[in-house]
Amino acid sequence: MRAVTRVVGTAMWYSAIAMMYLLLAIVFMRVVTRYLFDFTYAWSQELSQFLAIWLSLLVVGKLLMEDSHLGVDLLFEKLSTEWQYRIRSVQLGLIFVLAVFVTEYGLVYALNSGLGQTSPTLGIEMFYPYLIMPIFGLLLALHSLSKFLEITVDREAIDSVSRAEKVEEVAE
Repeated sequence: MRAVTRVVGTAMWYSAIAMMYLLLAIVFMRVVTRYLFDFTYAWSQELSQFLAIWLSLLVVGKLLMEDSHLGVDLLFEKLSTEWQYRIRSVQLGLIFVLAVFVTEYGLVYALNSGLGQTSPTLGIEMFYPYLIMPIFGLLLALHSLSKFLEITVDREAIDSVSRAEKVEEVAE
């Protein structure tokens, strides 16, 4: 499970990086054409919005796996390893339930609302931009399940390195 999660996480991470560079290039092109040539491409605004949404949702699973997401864990770090495990298990369980919900209803929404409807400037079916919701849900479910299995096998993995120590390591 860990190998699959690592491969999927790495693929999504590099996809997100590629999307970020593409988004940067499109926005830069919009600024240059607007101020130097007094026009913009109509499709660039819509594509920028789709890329920004896809980009932000693709990195969530990776951040969950690496515990890099925002969190206030001042009280959490003061608890015993057993209580940290219990709280983290409930948290990951709730994330998994949310992920299943988002996957199911995201797919229903993409199929019902996206098929047959085209985007105004790109002319693509809205199914493709809407497809990010079930993909996001599947990735979140995979990563939350993988993280749960990781902390179940090694309960010391919960508090082995605190966030403060991670920040200090990165700063060095």
